[in-house]
Amino acid sequence: MNATFSPIRRLRRVSPAISTPRRMLSGLSLALLATTSIAAAQHDAPDDHDSSSSPPIRVYILMGQSNMVGFGRIGPVETEGTLEHLVKTKGERQDLIDDSGDWRVREDVWCVQVTAGNRRGWLEPGFGARANLIGPELGFGIAVGDRHHEPVLLIKASQGNRSLGWDILPPGSERFEHDGRIYAGYKDNPSSWTEDDPGKPVDWYAGKQYDDFVTDIRKVLDNLSDHTPASDDHPWEIAGFVWWQGHKDQNPAHASRYESNLVRLIDSLRREFDAPNAPFVLATIAFNGWKLAGAGQTVAEAQLAVDGESGRHPEHQGNVKTVEVRDHWRDSTASPTRQGHHYNHNAETYLLVGEALGEAMIALEPPPKKDTRTFIPVPDEPTYHLLEGYDPKWRGQIRDGVELARSFWGSYGPAHVFVVGSEDGETIPEASREAFLEDYCRWRTRGTGRTTAECRPHATERFIDVAERGDSEAYLSWVEEFEQPEAELVFINVHQWYYDRDEIPDPVLRGIHEYTHVFQKGFATMPTWMMEGGAVFSEGWLPWVAGRCDYDFMATRMDHLMDRALTVDDPDLSIADMEDIDTAPAKVRKYYRELAYDTGAWAVVFLIHQSPTQSVAAFRDEFHPMITELGWEAALTRYLGIEDKAAFYRGFESFMQAPRKTQMTVLRELQP
Repeated sequence: MNATFSPIRRLRRVSPAISTPRRMLSGLSLALLATTSIAAAQHDAPDDHDSSSSPPIRVYILMGQSNMVGFGRIGPVETEGTLEHLVKTKGERQDLIDDSGDWRVREDVWCVQVTAGNRRGWLEPGFGARANLIGPELGFGIAVGDRHHEPVLLIKASQGNRSLGWDILPPGSERFEHDGRIYAGYKDNPSSWTEDDPGKPVDWYAGKQYDDFVTDIRKVLDNLSDHTPASDDHPWEIAGFVWWQGHKDQNPAHASRYESNLVRLIDSLRREFDAPNAPFVLATIAFNGWKLAGAGQTVAEAQLAVDGESGRHPEHQGNVKTVEVRDHWRDSTASPTRQGHHYNHNAETYLLVGEALGEAMIALEPPPKKDTRTFIPVPDEPTYHLLEGYDPKWRGQIRDGVELARSFWGSYGPAHVFVVGSEDGETIPEASREAFLEDYCRWRTRGTGRTTAECRPHATERFIDVAERGDSEAYLSWVEEFEQPEAELVFINVHQWYYDRDEIPDPVLRGIHEYTHVFQKGFATMPTWMMEGGAVFSEGWLPWVAGRCDYDFMATRMDHLMDRALTVDDPDLSIADMEDIDTAPAKVRKYYRELAYDTGAWAVVFLIHQSPTQSVAAFRDEFHPMITELGWEAALTRYLGIEDKAAFYRGFESFMQAPRKTQMTVLRELQP
C-alpha cells in the first residue's frame, strides 16, 4: 500500500547529469593520488622545471657534516638508544612500523644520498652513514611528507669532518685575521697563514666542499631519471634548505666567524638554486646537551643569532628558523656508545632533531591549499586508539558500529577513533594517561609546527578529565590544520551506554552515528537537520539492512523518534529553523534534540521516500554527490524535481500531521 498525504508539487523532471558516486571512487583514490607521486611522474612536461601543469616535486636540500650523514643506530633491539629498542622494546613511536612490525616505508618521500653515500629509495630507516644507521632525514621526511600531497624529494649532500669556516666556506667569503693568523677566504689555500709563514698549500681549498655539494646536488636535479623514478623533465621546485653542522667549527677562529659565514651560506644557496624565498632551517649543535661550552657554545649562539624571529638579522624574518635541540641530547648511559661527537649513536636524538627541523620548515611554509571537501575517500579503516587499561571490548563495540556504517556509506577519512574511559571511576593510572596523551598529541600536532607539550593540557582536559569525572561523550571533530583534514571520533566512558537488554548495544549505534558524519563531511555543507537526522536514521536502518536485527527494531526506534519530535510545543518551529544550529536563535536551540535529531531523522525518511527510486542507496550514491556539485538546496530541488526547498518543507509539515500509520507506512516503503 502506498502512503497518502499532501504530496510535494513536483516540477517536470529532466534527467540530470549526476556525478560519479563518491563511494565508487574510494578504491581508486590511492591510484589517482599516485599520479602525483614521483613514481608515476613519467608523462611529458615542458623543459622549464617550474612551468609544467603537473604537480612539481618538492625538493628539500639537506646539508651538513657527519651528523647530517647520520649515525643513529637502528639495532640491536636489546641495546638502549637504538631505534629498534625505542620502538619494539619501549613500545614508543609505533607510527614507524607497519601492521607486520616491519619498518614503514614512505612511498611519498624519495631520498637520495650524494657526496657521502649513494643510497636512493623511498624513505625508511637506513639512510644514514650505513644501512644500519639513520640521520635527521627520517624525522624530517615524515614531517614534510605528512604535510604535503605533492611528491617530496630529499637530497642529502653531507660529508663528515667538514667545517663551515674552511671546507664549506661559501662564495664571497673574505680572508680574516684572528690571533695573529690570516684565515682563508673562498678559494684560498692553505687554510691559514701568517705574514712571516705563508704555509704549505694542500690538495684542497676554502669552499671546495661547498662547490662539491652544489655539483652533486645539480647532478640529481639535472638527471632526475638517474636518481629517482621521475622523468628528467618532470617539474620540481626547491622547497627549502636544511642545515645541521658545527662540530668542526668548535675552534676560536672559525667559531668567531660562524654567524657571518652562515648568513652568507644562506644567501649563496638561495642564489645558486634560484630560490630566493625558499625557507632555510637549521638546528643548533647539541654536544653534551646544555653543558655545551667554549667554542661550541659560541657556534650554538651564532646559529641562534640567524633565526628570523629572535636573532639579529631582520631580513630572515619569516624565512629562516633555528631550532634549539640541546634537549634532545641523550647521555651515553642511555645510548649505544660513548661517541659524543656522534651523539652517542642515539637514534632518538637523530629522530627528534629531524622532526624538529621538519616542524620548523612547516612553520615557515605558506598554508597549503585545502581540499574543498572535509574528508575524502580512503582505502583503509580508521586507526583506533584505546586508553591502556580500559576494556578492549568497548573499542570492539565502537568498531562494530563504525564498520557497519563504513560498509554501507563507504570508506572516508582519514579517520582516527579515540576510546577512553574509567569504569571504576578512579583516577586513570599515570602510565596509561601519559601513553595516551603522547599518542594523541603526536598525531594531533604533526605537520602543524606546534609541539606535543602545547597539546597536552587541552588533551588532558578533553579526554582524561572527562573520563575521570564520569561523564560520557561521543562526537566527531576534525583537524583542519593538516593539509588533508582528518576525522577525530571521540568516545568517552563507553561502558555507561551498555545494557544487556539492548538488541543492538548502544555503543554500536553510537559508532554508526558518528561515522555517518564522517561520510557526510565527505561532501559539501548540508543543513543541521540533514546531518543529525541522517546519522540518527542510520542507527536503525543500517543494522536492519545488514541483517543484524529484524525490521521491528528499526520501526520501534523510528516510532519513538516521532513521539519525541511531536513534543515541540511551539507551533511556529519546524526543521526549516534548524538549517544551522550555530546561528539559530535561543528559542530554536532549546529544541535542538527534537528538531535536528528526531524530526531530522523523519525528514530524511521523507526525502528518500519522495525521490524517484525511494532508495537509501540512491540517496547515498546520487544525492550526496549532487550536494557537492550544486549545493544542498539546489541538490534537494533537482533530486526531488520540485520548485524550491520551501516546497519540501511544506510537504514535510503535511507528512508530520498525517496519521502515525501513514508515517510508518512511508518508512516501510523505503528501498535498500
